[in-house]
Amino acid sequence: HAILSALYMIRFDVNTAVRQRCMSVWKSVVANTPKTLREIMPTLMLTHIDCMGSLSNDRSHVTSRTLGDIVAKLGERVLPEIIPILETGLSSSAVSQRQGVCMGLSEVISAAGKQQLTVYLVDVIPAVRKALQDKNEEVREAAAQAFDMLYLSIGPKALDDILPPLLALLSPSSSTEDKEPILDALRQILLVRAHAVMPYLIPKLLTPPLTPSNAMALRNLASVAGSALN
Repeated sequence: HAILSALYMIRFDVNTAVRQRCMSVWKSVVANTPKTLREIMPTLMLTHIDCMGSLSNDRSHVTSRTLGDIVAKLGERVLPEIIPILETGLSSSAVSQRQGVCMGLSEVISAAGKQQLTVYLVDVIPAVRKALQDKNEEVREAAAQAFDMLYLSIGPKALDDILPPLLALLSPSSSTEDKEPILDALRQILLVRAHAVMPYLIPKLLTPPLTPSNAMALRNLASVAGSALN
Protein backbone atom coordinates (compact mmCIF):
# COMPACT_ATOMS: atom_id res chain seq x y z
CA HIS A 1 0.00 0.00 0.00
CA ALA A 2 2.91 2.36 0.68
CA ILE A 3 4.16 2.00 -2.91
CA LEU A 4 0.69 2.55 -4.38
CA SER A 5 0.16 5.57 -2.12
CA ALA A 6 3.42 7.14 -3.27
CA LEU A 7 2.64 6.32 -6.88
CA TYR A 8 -0.79 7.92 -6.64
CA MET A 9 0.62 11.11 -5.18
CA ILE A 10 3.38 11.40 -7.78
CA ARG A 11 0.64 11.51 -10.41
CA PHE A 12 0.33 15.16 -9.35
CA ASP A 13 4.05 16.00 -9.49
CA VAL A 14 4.90 19.50 -10.65
CA ASN A 15 7.12 18.04 -13.38
CA THR A 16 5.03 17.19 -16.45
CA ALA A 17 7.25 14.32 -17.62
CA VAL A 18 7.21 12.71 -14.17
CA ARG A 19 3.45 13.16 -13.93
CA GLN A 20 2.80 11.57 -17.32
CA ARG A 21 5.11 8.63 -16.66
CA CYS A 22 3.51 7.99 -13.29
CA MET A 23 0.01 8.14 -14.77
CA SER A 24 1.07 5.48 -17.29
CA VAL A 25 2.45 3.21 -14.55
CA TRP A 26 -0.67 3.70 -12.41
CA LYS A 27 -2.96 2.71 -15.27
CA SER A 28 -0.88 -0.39 -15.95
CA VAL A 29 -1.11 -1.70 -12.38
CA VAL A 30 -4.50 -0.42 -11.19
CA ALA A 31 -7.70 -1.57 -12.83
CA ASN A 32 -10.18 0.29 -10.61
CA THR A 33 -8.93 3.59 -9.15
CA PRO A 34 -11.82 4.31 -6.72
CA LYS A 35 -11.66 0.76 -5.33
CA THR A 36 -7.89 0.92 -4.94
CA LEU A 37 -8.08 4.32 -3.27
CA ARG A 38 -10.48 3.00 -0.65
CA GLU A 39 -8.12 0.08 0.03
CA ILE A 40 -4.99 2.21 0.43
CA MET A 41 -6.70 5.17 2.14
CA PRO A 42 -5.23 4.65 5.67
CA THR A 43 -1.68 4.50 4.29
CA LEU A 44 -2.33 7.33 1.85
CA MET A 45 -3.57 9.62 4.61
CA LEU A 46 -0.53 8.85 6.78
CA THR A 47 1.66 9.85 3.84
CA HIS A 48 -0.33 13.05 3.49
CA ILE A 49 0.26 13.95 7.12
CA ASP A 50 4.01 13.57 6.64
CA CYS A 51 4.01 15.66 3.46
CA MET A 52 1.98 18.44 5.04
CA GLY A 53 4.94 19.08 7.32
CA SER A 54 7.37 19.36 4.40
CA LEU A 55 9.25 22.60 3.84
CA SER A 56 9.14 21.86 0.11
CA ASN A 57 6.52 23.86 -1.77
CA ASP A 58 6.44 21.14 -4.40
CA ARG A 59 5.52 18.47 -1.86
CA SER A 60 2.84 20.67 -0.35
CA HIS A 61 1.44 21.29 -3.83
CA VAL A 62 1.38 17.57 -4.61
CA THR A 63 -0.31 16.80 -1.30
CA SER A 64 -3.08 19.37 -1.69
CA ARG A 65 -3.77 18.41 -5.31
CA THR A 66 -3.93 14.75 -4.34
CA LEU A 67 -6.49 15.52 -1.65
CA GLY A 68 -8.62 17.39 -4.14
CA ASP A 69 -8.52 14.50 -6.58
CA ILE A 70 -9.46 11.98 -3.87
CA VAL A 71 -12.49 14.07 -2.90
CA ALA A 72 -13.49 14.46 -6.53
CA LYS A 73 -13.37 10.67 -7.03
CA LEU A 74 -14.76 9.44 -3.71
CA GLY A 75 -16.75 12.42 -2.42
CA GLU A 76 -18.76 11.87 0.74
CA ARG A 77 -17.25 8.43 1.26
CA VAL A 78 -13.88 9.95 2.12
CA LEU A 79 -14.69 13.40 3.57
CA PRO A 80 -15.33 11.99 7.08
CA GLU A 81 -11.74 10.69 7.05
CA ILE A 82 -10.01 13.67 5.48
CA ILE A 83 -11.55 16.59 7.38
CA PRO A 84 -10.57 15.40 10.91
CA ILE A 85 -6.99 14.90 9.69
CA LEU A 86 -6.88 18.45 8.36
CA GLU A 87 -8.36 19.81 11.59
CA THR A 88 -5.69 18.01 13.61
CA GLY A 89 -2.96 19.37 11.34
CA LEU A 90 -3.92 22.96 12.21
CA SER A 91 -2.67 22.31 15.74
CA SER A 92 0.78 21.27 14.52
CA SER A 93 3.78 23.17 15.87
CA ALA A 94 5.23 23.20 12.33
CA VAL A 95 4.27 26.30 10.34
CA SER A 96 4.80 24.45 7.06
CA GLN A 97 2.33 21.75 8.09
CA ARG A 98 -0.35 24.27 9.08
CA GLN A 99 0.20 26.04 5.76
CA GLY A 100 -0.06 22.71 3.94
CA VAL A 101 -3.31 21.98 5.75
CA CYS A 102 -4.75 25.27 4.47
CA MET A 103 -3.75 24.33 0.92
CA GLY A 104 -5.41 20.97 1.47
CA LEU A 105 -8.56 22.65 2.75
CA SER A 106 -8.70 24.79 -0.38
CA GLU A 107 -8.47 21.75 -2.62
CA VAL A 108 -11.03 19.77 -0.61
CA ILE A 109 -13.52 22.66 -0.59
CA SER A 110 -13.00 23.23 -4.30
CA ALA A 111 -13.38 19.53 -5.20
CA ALA A 112 -16.40 18.83 -3.00
CA GLY A 113 -19.75 19.72 -4.50
CA LYS A 114 -21.87 22.27 -2.65
CA GLN A 115 -24.29 19.56 -1.52
CA GLN A 116 -21.49 17.36 -0.17
CA LEU A 117 -19.74 20.29 1.51
CA THR A 118 -22.90 21.50 3.23
CA VAL A 119 -23.02 18.31 5.31
CA TYR A 120 -19.54 19.01 6.70
CA LEU A 121 -19.68 22.80 7.15
CA VAL A 122 -19.94 22.30 10.90
CA ASP A 123 -16.32 21.10 10.74
CA VAL A 124 -14.99 23.00 7.73
CA ILE A 125 -15.98 26.50 8.87
CA PRO A 126 -14.28 26.30 12.31
CA ALA A 127 -11.17 24.92 10.58
CA VAL A 128 -10.99 27.86 8.16
CA ARG A 129 -11.68 30.31 10.99
CA LYS A 130 -8.94 28.78 13.14
CA ALA A 131 -6.46 28.95 10.27
CA LEU A 132 -7.25 32.64 9.71
CA GLN A 133 -6.40 33.32 13.36
CA ASP A 134 -3.01 31.62 13.10
CA LYS A 135 -0.03 33.53 14.49
CA ASN A 136 1.94 33.04 11.27
CA GLU A 137 1.36 35.34 8.28
CA GLU A 138 2.01 32.65 5.65
CA VAL A 139 -0.59 30.38 7.25
CA ARG A 140 -3.12 33.22 7.31
CA GLU A 141 -2.42 33.94 3.65
CA ALA A 142 -3.06 30.28 2.76
CA ALA A 143 -6.17 30.32 4.96
CA ALA A 144 -7.54 33.29 2.98
CA GLN A 145 -7.35 31.15 -0.15
CA ALA A 146 -9.39 28.48 1.66
CA PHE A 147 -11.90 31.18 2.61
CA ASP A 148 -12.10 32.23 -1.03
CA MET A 149 -12.89 28.65 -2.10
CA LEU A 150 -15.50 28.49 0.65
CA TYR A 151 -17.13 31.71 -0.56
CA LEU A 152 -17.21 30.40 -4.12
CA SER A 153 -18.94 27.25 -2.87
CA ILE A 154 -21.49 28.55 -0.34
CA GLY A 155 -21.66 32.28 -1.11
CA PRO A 156 -22.58 34.91 1.54
CA LYS A 157 -22.95 32.23 4.22
CA ALA A 158 -19.15 32.17 4.33
CA LEU A 159 -19.19 35.85 5.35
CA ASP A 160 -21.81 35.29 8.06
CA ASP A 161 -20.01 32.29 9.55
CA ILE A 162 -16.41 33.51 9.34
CA LEU A 163 -16.31 37.29 9.74
CA PRO A 164 -18.40 38.10 12.88
CA PRO A 165 -16.30 35.86 15.17
CA LEU A 166 -13.14 37.49 13.80
CA LEU A 167 -14.53 40.99 14.33
CA ALA A 168 -15.45 40.06 17.90
CA LEU A 169 -11.75 39.48 18.57
CA LEU A 170 -11.07 43.17 17.83
CA SER A 171 -12.84 44.23 21.02
CA PRO A 172 -11.28 47.05 23.09
CA SER A 173 -10.32 44.53 25.75
CA SER A 174 -8.04 42.66 23.31
CA SER A 175 -4.36 43.56 23.28
CA THR A 176 -2.65 45.05 20.22
CA GLU A 177 -0.64 41.84 19.94
CA ASP A 178 -3.83 39.77 19.79
CA LYS A 179 -5.51 42.11 17.31
CA GLU A 180 -2.72 42.17 14.74
CA PRO A 181 -3.21 38.60 13.44
CA ILE A 182 -6.94 39.25 13.12
CA LEU A 183 -6.42 42.51 11.23
CA ASP A 184 -3.99 40.75 8.93
CA ALA A 185 -6.48 37.91 8.40
CA LEU A 186 -9.08 40.46 7.33
CA ARG A 187 -6.53 42.09 5.02
CA GLN A 188 -5.71 38.72 3.45
CA ILE A 189 -9.42 38.03 2.92
CA LEU A 190 -9.87 41.44 1.29
CA LEU A 191 -6.99 40.73 -1.08
CA VAL A 192 -8.85 37.72 -2.49
CA ARG A 193 -12.52 38.81 -2.20
CA ALA A 194 -12.66 42.58 -1.55
CA HIS A 195 -15.87 43.39 -3.44
CA ALA A 196 -17.87 40.90 -1.38
CA VAL A 197 -16.13 41.41 1.97
CA MET A 198 -15.73 45.20 2.26
CA PRO A 199 -19.48 46.03 1.91
CA TYR A 200 -20.09 43.45 4.62
CA LEU A 201 -17.42 44.81 6.98
CA ILE A 202 -18.04 48.56 6.74
CA PRO A 203 -21.54 48.64 8.33
CA LYS A 204 -20.40 46.37 11.14
CA LEU A 205 -17.28 48.40 11.89
CA LEU A 206 -19.24 51.69 11.76
CA THR A 207 -21.99 50.53 14.10
CA PRO A 208 -22.26 53.14 16.92
CA PRO A 209 -20.48 53.68 19.12
CA LEU A 210 -17.40 53.74 16.86
CA THR A 211 -14.67 52.25 19.04
CA PRO A 212 -10.95 53.01 18.65
CA SER A 213 -10.48 49.34 17.72
CA ASN A 214 -12.99 49.55 14.88
CA ALA A 215 -11.57 52.86 13.67
CA MET A 216 -8.10 51.31 13.58
CA ALA A 217 -9.48 48.31 11.69
CA LEU A 218 -11.12 50.55 9.07
CA ARG A 219 -7.88 52.48 8.61
CA ASN A 220 -5.86 49.29 8.18
CA LEU A 221 -8.31 47.60 5.83
CA ALA A 222 -8.83 50.66 3.64
CA SER A 223 -5.22 50.38 2.48
CA VAL A 224 -5.94 47.07 0.71
CA ALA A 225 -9.61 47.51 -0.18
CA GLY A 226 -8.90 49.30 -3.47
CA SER A 227 -11.92 49.87 -5.71
CA ALA A 228 -14.14 47.98 -3.25
CA LEU A 229 -14.45 51.26 -1.34
CA ASN A 230 -16.09 52.99 -4.32
